[in-house]
Amino acid sequence: MKSQIYNQAKYYEIAFSFVDSEKQADLFEKFIKKYSKTGAKSVLDLACGTALQLREMAKRTTNNQRKQTID
Repeated sequence: MKSQIYNQAKYYEIAFSFVDSEKQADLFEKFIKKYSKTGAKSVLDLACGTALQLREMAKRTTNNQRKQTID
C-alpha cells in the first residue's frame, strides 16, 4: 500500500524537515563541477518530491541556467 504522505506536500515537507537542502545543494553543485564534461547549464531532478534541493539551487542561478523538476 502506497503511503499517502507523498500526496500531501505540506506533510511531505514536515516529514523531511531534517534535510539540510543548502548542504545537499552544495554537494550537488560540487559533483556537477567535478564530473560535468560540458559545463551543465540545466539540472533535471527526477522524483524530487517538493524539490527542496532544486529550489535551493534555483536561488543561486543566473539567467542562463535552468532547473526542472519532475516528480
